[in-house]
Amino acid sequence: MVAIEADLIRTLGAVVKVFDATGVRYALIGGVAKAAWGRSRATRDIDIALSIDLVQLAHLKRQLVNAHFVVVDSVGGDASDRRPDIFVARDPSGVPVDVLVAKTPFEEDAVTRSVSVELLGHTVRVVTAEDLVFYKLLAGRPRDRDDILDVVTTQLSSDRAFDWNHLERLAADWDVEAALKDVRRSVGLEE
Repeated sequence: MVAIEADLIRTLGAVVKVFDATGVRYALIGGVAKAAWGRSRATRDIDIALSIDLVQLAHLKRQLVNAHFVVVDSVGGDASDRRPDIFVARDPSGVPVDVLVAKTPFEEDAVTRSVSVELLGHTVRVVTAEDLVFYKLLAGRPRDRDDILDVVTTQLSSDRAFDWNHLERLAADWDVEAALKDVRRSVGLEE
């Protein structure tokens, strides 16, 4: 294990400890969450979605500071902007934790639907495979497409049911049906 991996695992434990202590509803998304539903890949940050109100958010940020994290960046939109509000926290080793504050029904539902798994030596909440695929459809980067194909292929080869109907409803609501159709074509489910 290289140093960054050890730091990332330590940071994951520290941030989850703060979330659990404060009772914040959260779910891992991104590269770390991918390890729950597909092959793990190198990543240098931790991405987390929160379901939280503004009072709880202020309290959480104070608790992160008390746990030696530094909030280094905040990006917030107005209520009509469907993109999540984000803040970035870094622990003393410098590992960034990108925190997305849920503000759409999809994000709230993704946190609610999350499941508890053992990951990297910690018990954590992770979005479902379907919600992870959808987050990555929205991000739309080449690495996200690779992650999507790996997660979908892994799920299709397992005994776990994969909820395409859930993804199709989300894709229609967010106008990414073509991207989802491309995924289905890439894994051999459509011509």
